[in-house]
Amino acid sequence: MPMISFSGKTAAGPFWEQIRMGRKTQTIREPRKDNRPHARVGDICQLYWKVRTKITDKPVHRIATVKITAYEPITLLDMWDDEENAMADGFASLEEFRLYFLEEWCLPFIKEMIEAMTALRKQGVDSKIFTARRTGKTTAYLAFKRLTAPMYRIKWVKWERAE
Repeated sequence: MPMISFSGKTAAGPFWEQIRMGRKTQTIREPRKDNRPHARVGDICQLYWKVRTKITDKPVHRIATVKITAYEPITLLDMWDDEENAMADGFASLEEFRLYFLEEWCLPFIKEMIEAMTALRKQGVDSKIFTARRTGKTTAYLAFKRLTAPMYRIKWVKWERAE
């Protein structure tokens, strides 16, 4: 049975609490190093709190058992203006979601770059043109890489709550 571990918190509360309350119904994950999927649609999956933490620091506990309803390849840029996505992922606001995934996003030139990338995508232009003349690992380049890196959005419905 697949399992997913959580350890974070947002202004809306710790992820484990939001999952138990039914507020957090998805997670955004980077691809696994071995390229295997985290879970498959239809899988019954265990959600745990801090499973990789030393047992002396915090007891590992099961948050819930869920059924995976979606496993979608996506980028942060795809979700950048999606407030509903931010709320389903456990954030109090779209602003908090953006800061969590890209702290530099509030810099004026990063905001302008994101606006330009979004506008180009809407016109069907591949936003990879932003890297054509890169010189060094600038903040803008690193932000671009983060925004366009492959991620997975995993959605679920509660199957059983852990006690």
